[in-house]
Amino acid sequence: FVHHASVMQGVLGYREHPKYMLVVVTDACRRHALQVAKGFVAKGRLENEDQIFSLTMDQISNAQKDEAIDLLSLVRANLKPVEDVRHVKNWPVLIDSRGKIIRGKREITEDEKNKEGLLIGDPISPGAGVVRGRAKVLMDPYEKPLEAGEILVARFTEPSWTPLFINAGGVIMEIGGPMQHGAIIAREYGIPCVSGIDNATKLVKDGDLLELDGSAGTVQIIRDDCDKNIVSSG
Repeated sequence: FVHHASVMQGVLGYREHPKYMLVVVTDACRRHALQVAKGFVAKGRLENEDQIFSLTMDQISNAQKDEAIDLLSLVRANLKPVEDVRHVKNWPVLIDSRGKIIRGKREITEDEKNKEGLLIGDPISPGAGVVRGRAKVLMDPYEKPLEAGEILVARFTEPSWTPLFINAGGVIMEIGGPMQHGAIIAREYGIPCVSGIDNATKLVKDGDLLELDGSAGTVQIIRDDCDKNIVSSG
């Protein structure tokens, strides 16, 4: 066993190497694309360098050979599907094969119905039990700092959010199940997490005192507490 464990420990790092190389190659391609974009901007064919990422590789290649190609028209055409749905704020979480939107709701007990300020979602990570902390609502990971012990409230998370979990006393998300990124990281860090709370980022305000139960899948907003510095767990 010791021999095989030693071998596994010695080669386990190679699992991450392909991911590392993918990042290196992607970065090299991105730098090259920005260099090409700089030339397009200098000639007035693009308004800014980032617009290069709204073009296909074939469009870029053809434009390098033919200066008569109107790149701004191509950018607008490529972005039209995005602009057509920009007004949609909340996308359906689940759509069946026939296009029917399914909105599942957890059964609510009588006690839960009578509790003002109670938000009910799905228990994703039990963490260390019930925690209390001030809410920090973020729409992107770099919007504002998350202080130690604050409860992160977000629509969803992905890998770029991971450093925030170091300070998070708990996590609340609108979207995602047990295998969502935030759920996995929360369990790895031992942080309570509740997901599936519709409009959590609107219902919860920065500074709200929250009581989060990762085992029950509930979040209680405690609005009548005047102490803005309390952060405790139990």
